[in-house]
Amino acid sequence: MAVIQAKNVAAPLMNIVRFKGMPILEQLHLEERIFRTSSNNWCIINDGTNAPTIVMGVSGKPSELLELKLVLQDKVPVVRRFTGGGTVIVDPGTIFVTFICNKDAVPNVELYPRPIMSWSGQIYEDVFRGIGDFHLRDNDYVFGNRKFGGNAQSISRRRWIHHTSFLWDYDVRNMAYLKVPKRAPEYRSARSHVEFVCRIKDYLSTSDFINRTVKVVRNRFSLAPMQLEEVNIHAKTSFDHSSRLLTKAELEAAFVSENLYREGTGLSQGQFHRKMKDVIRLSNRLNGKPEKEIQDLRRNLFLMLFSFFAGSTFEGAPKEQHALLELEDTVTSRRKLRSAVVVSSAVLPARQRLDFLGW
Repeated sequence: MAVIQAKNVAAPLMNIVRFKGMPILEQLHLEERIFRTSSNNWCIINDGTNAPTIVMGVSGKPSELLELKLVLQDKVPVVRRFTGGGTVIVDPGTIFVTFICNKDAVPNVELYPRPIMSWSGQIYEDVFRGIGDFHLRDNDYVFGNRKFGGNAQSISRRRWIHHTSFLWDYDVRNMAYLKVPKRAPEYRSARSHVEFVCRIKDYLSTSDFINRTVKVVRNRFSLAPMQLEEVNIHAKTSFDHSSRLLTKAELEAAFVSENLYREGTGLSQGQFHRKMKDVIRLSNRLNGKPEKEIQDLRRNLFLMLFSFFAGSTFEGAPKEQHALLELEDTVTSRRKLRSAVVVSSAVLPARQRLDFLGW
């Protein structure tokens, strides 16, 4: 008994918060606020979210990852989270588990993605011990060769966050909103989403999975249960979140640019530059900028596809965005035009933007 007590005293403190059906965007806001403004260790468990929602990593591109026509048609919310990782669709059958830790709390884990992932794999090896054929495989949690858990991370100088969406259950129809990513793990072997994933409910009940997870975490940390109201004591209530809901205009812009890129523009170098100048004039006019002649595109910046700021000015953007304008080959010109169309499509109705661009 004395040995056990000494072990508990030495274990780092971790606050644990449990939710049922918290909306995923609200959860991401909470996690980012805790990660950025709290100095404590945290475990957050959310049993399901309120409605089907697509969640993309911080650098994910909708045109590459989503079946945008279907997403727009069915009005499925799309969230861009503050961490990296891939794209998932979550719903009431998804269980979320998040660890937010100080470097000192797990001193043997270096502040790099792979060591943190390996540490998490050890956690879930204990959770699923004797259940299925569990492995950490290419940053995924799998039973055999079928995935049931996807991970994402963010790492700062002294802290890291590792969160996971677990497929306790899922609606097969929702998989139609996701494209097969271009960069996929080798073990996927070009399988469709339905062939690639599996359900935890075929192995464990929700309560068993959550209770096992809490038990394993308790063996490594001294847990302090908390309610949502108590979180504000440990983290700032005023915080600018970077996770956000993508607007309909942004998704439409991505859809338009995707189709233009697929079909090709057929524009000459001179035609492309003239179209670009027109788009720059339009953006400046919408933002109240004075009318002026655009002499050289390399001195007037436009937004790249990943920016998605509807109607933003072309002035004052980072110099790095000039780099593409130095390239003169046809493929690059088409990509530059696609970026221009993203801006025009975000600020004009469909028919007007096509008339404006002369198509």
